[in-house]
Amino acid sequence: MECRQAIPKGQRPRGRPANPYKITKKSRGNKRKGGIDWFRYLESVCEQLLYPFYRQLVVSAEHGERGQVFLIEDGAGPHRSKFLNEYHSNSGINKIAWPASSPDLNPIERVWDYIRRHLAKRQPFPTTKEATLVAWEEIWKSIPINITNSFFAALPRRLAEVSRQNGGNLYNG
Repeated sequence: MECRQAIPKGQRPRGRPANPYKITKKSRGNKRKGGIDWFRYLESVCEQLLYPFYRQLVVSAEHGERGQVFLIEDGAGPHRSKFLNEYHSNSGINKIAWPASSPDLNPIERVWDYIRRHLAKRQPFPTTKEATLVAWEEIWKSIPINITNSFFAALPRRLAEVSRQNGGNLYNG
């Protein structure tokens, strides 16, 4: 087996690590906590779901069906990984930088609020994890398309308000 010498910081090559077989471990961290690190996010979400969907959107955009395609991720730990951001870049993913401590502009957050409000109105209120998951799925599937469209349509107004606030976090939309 060949012995490799450490490369000083700042002189390491950009892009994929020189030794990609080091990140093939399928079990990472403590899954009982329910968290996800950048590796699981890349493996389970990006490569299986996000990248194929993104590429479909890019093909549609190239055929004039849509405008330019960008990826927007919030400030969650897995999204901030230096390796993952370089991986996105090397994979041709156009990512919009998300400012730290920014107001939450992601329309999916409005969907979660909608689900929470409708869940709170449920009678009887679900009291087990399984019942809650079933209720969330029922609510998710019943959200009218005009509701989700309104969340996206409000984005320009929200962005303008954030800009008016100089990026401040006072706006709750």
